[in-house]
Amino acid sequence: MKQSRSFSHWTPRYIVDRILQMSWMRQNPELPWLSRDAIAFIEQWLQPNDFAFEYGSGRSTIWLAQRVNRMRSIEHNIEWSEQVSKEIQLRSLNNVDFQFVKSNGSDPSDIENYSHKVLIGIQDQELDFALVDGIFRDHCALAVMGKLKPGGLLVIDDAHRYLPSYSRSPYAIPCDGVCPTPHWEKFQALTSNWRRVWFSDGIFNDAIYFKPIGTL
Repeated sequence: MKQSRSFSHWTPRYIVDRILQMSWMRQNPELPWLSRDAIAFIEQWLQPNDFAFEYGSGRSTIWLAQRVNRMRSIEHNIEWSEQVSKEIQLRSLNNVDFQFVKSNGSDPSDIENYSHKVLIGIQDQELDFALVDGIFRDHCALAVMGKLKPGGLLVIDDAHRYLPSYSRSPYAIPCDGVCPTPHWEKFQALTSNWRRVWFSDGIFNDAIYFKPIGTL
């Protein structure tokens, strides 16, 4: 039997949040699928000589590439990767190392290939910026931490689904809740002394971490 879709989260506040978000996205079709305040913050923080990395491609790929010196982007969906690749070529963005990494699910080799092997060639403490989106986010967040420079930025998209917070967004983990996987628990412990800002519009939630100086 087909399960019915739940609409329990469709509160008046959520409906307003959704309408505002959809309107803003229509008015800004080239901006990343992140919260408005997170985009504004990241745009002010990025520098033209930065090296950026992202798991999960899309609007953010083009947007980031236009603001940094070089970047690497990882994608697991073949149809989506073809679209993004065409957009990169159309805009002549020669500073993007775009990689398609095939994944058939949660097989350990898939996780290793997607989260760790894609970092080969990047030195420890070489990245200025990293965005964790797409699949295997808990593994990816842990894998990329060591590649960030002290003072570098790490962004977790849809963070309310993985980390405790005060977010009002549907499916958010309450501030006294627990992480959904051991890897997220480990991430939370490892970043307990990292400065963090949380941006939410009631739909999108982005946690931005600052790697402390002196951290490997």
